[in-house]
Amino acid sequence: MTPLMIMLLVGAFVAGAAWWRRALIWVFVMLCIEGLPRLWLGDPAVLLVKDSMLLGIYVGFAGTLVTRRVNTPLPRVLGIPLLAFAALALMELLNPNLGDVWVGLVGVKSTLFYIPLVFVVQAVLPDSDAIGGFVEQLLFLSVPVCITGLVQFFVGPASYRELGGEFSEALFVTGGYVDAQSEIYRPNATFAWSGHYGAFLLFSSVLSLGVALAPRERTRRKWYVAITALNLTAALTSGQRALFVFLPLSLVVILLFHGLRVRMTLMAVCLVCVVVASTLLIAGPYVADRFLSMFEHPADSIVEDYGQAVLHNFSIASTGTALGSGLGSATPAARHVGDYTSIENHYAKTLYELGWAGLVVFLWLLGALLTLSWTTVRRTHVPWSHSLAAAIFAIQASVAVWGMTVCMLDFSVFALPFWGVTGVLARLSATGGSFEGAATAPVLVSLRQVSHA
Repeated sequence: MTPLMIMLLVGAFVAGAAWWRRALIWVFVMLCIEGLPRLWLGDPAVLLVKDSMLLGIYVGFAGTLVTRRVNTPLPRVLGIPLLAFAALALMELLNPNLGDVWVGLVGVKSTLFYIPLVFVVQAVLPDSDAIGGFVEQLLFLSVPVCITGLVQFFVGPASYRELGGEFSEALFVTGGYVDAQSEIYRPNATFAWSGHYGAFLLFSSVLSLGVALAPRERTRRKWYVAITALNLTAALTSGQRALFVFLPLSLVVILLFHGLRVRMTLMAVCLVCVVVASTLLIAGPYVADRFLSMFEHPADSIVEDYGQAVLHNFSIASTGTALGSGLGSATPAARHVGDYTSIENHYAKTLYELGWAGLVVFLWLLGALLTLSWTTVRRTHVPWSHSLAAAIFAIQASVAVWGMTVCMLDFSVFALPFWGVTGVLARLSATGGSFEGAATAPVLVSLRQVSHA
């Protein structure tokens, strides 16, 4: 690690500790842009800058807890399984089957590092103005990400290869289904890998859908609709086939929670139809190729392919011991410090690392998350809070299902926003979403406003 990189890490930590409230949004900014310097410099340590700042945020938050009371209520339905899972995961560091302590520490980082965001977010976002401003900033952060991904899609893989180095290695190209000679190119936007881009699009698209259908202020609806359209267009051209499944299902979930109101349903259908039609006009063969590959041929169908992958990964997990092989033993990032077993299924990975007890507690935690979001949606009566909670439920449900084929929560690009919006959900649950008397925040809340909320 170069001296400059060490200085960056130390500086990020100090900034996070000194200004931990306002630094929360800075972490999300770095998350959205860190992939480009990672590919440009070829140094994976760049990805640790945001984590260093987040560690500083945790230190600053802990210091505030010691010096004065910070209101971070955690619903019991979530608190007990969350603490149980964290305790069990930490105990796995003592597992005699774990041969390398560095592998275990990497597992701790990948599994637990972003969970404290549930507490920090509640302290930073105590009311409607702060929550609304934070969510809006996340949505506006998705704009340059989507634009970059669309530009990469239209310039094609040839231009990307010309960049050379790490950019060429990150290029994901496969043969087409309709035309085997064609190149199906999956852009990675501002992230290091195309899969990370797809994971981010799931989060940002569902969140923007929820906010667009029930904005806090009608005059800003056009902004949210435009952001949603941009996110959906980027999703259709990302090459991520799973988005064809999860985005429509997420929209249905949000509409069902709203009682399938005629006006809202028609607006959602019209928005989706316009986006799909316009995308097909400019990228029809590409979108059709990726969509047809899910169903047409058994060897390429998403059901057959994913079904076999699930069975294969669980067969690997079954080779572990009842106590597990130790935290980190199947975590992809552990390859930088030691050996690991590749398992592309979060449930199978948890079973392999933490054993049967770990899998049961993890399922308990997922069930608690879905229960909390379900009850929060049912309890909130303010349309904006209701729709935001419904979108978070759809995100959590998508992660629970997608986890059968991808270790979603091992990637910071999804784990960070996932636990961040879980903190938003916990705050909504604590207040019942009753923010009727709060003033409306501007379209882009300043960092000072968020920091002093």
